[in-house]
Amino acid sequence: MRYLSFVFILFLLPKLQGQDSPAWDLLVIDAQIFTGTFATRDDLFIVPTALTYLKLIQIMKEQGTAMENTLDSASLLQEVVSLYEVCVDVLAGNDPPNFNINYGTDLYDELCLLKDAGIPAEDCLAGATALAATHSNIADQHRLEEGMEASFLVLPDDLLQNMESLYDLEQVWQKGKLIFDYNKE
Repeated sequence: MRYLSFVFILFLLPKLQGQDSPAWDLLVIDAQIFTGTFATRDDLFIVPTALTYLKLIQIMKEQGTAMENTLDSASLLQEVVSLYEVCVDVLAGNDPPNFNINYGTDLYDELCLLKDAGIPAEDCLAGATALAATHSNIADQHRLEEGMEASFLVLPDDLLQNMESLYDLEQVWQKGKLIFDYNKE
């Protein structure tokens, strides 16, 4: 498996195109080499950490940092969707503790960003569960299957219809054991 981070794409593509320096403003959808090189592979995935990037953009703006060579938030999310559309697996992840990102609910924010960008809810969830496990070579450890020590959440709504229900956890099970029950708190 090959890990293809969003930053890696931004730095790799100029090199593949014969340029000497990385370009933060390079758009994947404009790069002809992308469709010829990456779209034909089935072993690539990205963890865009969009929330991290958006928080970085916010800090840069607050500090008055020049941003002419930086993707804006809409362009960043379009790039992620472009990768998804050519069958690069999009995994959900973030980068705590950078920019005060936490290990819990900010992952929910990341999933909502990906969904709002245009990736179907089912594929966003797969990027946080089955695809992430597959690309991490742990797919056989946490399946929802009889006899397995599965890890899962119990939520009040169908995530495919309401991704925001992630913020309303009812139960958390880890390796087959109940570790949080909202009704008993």
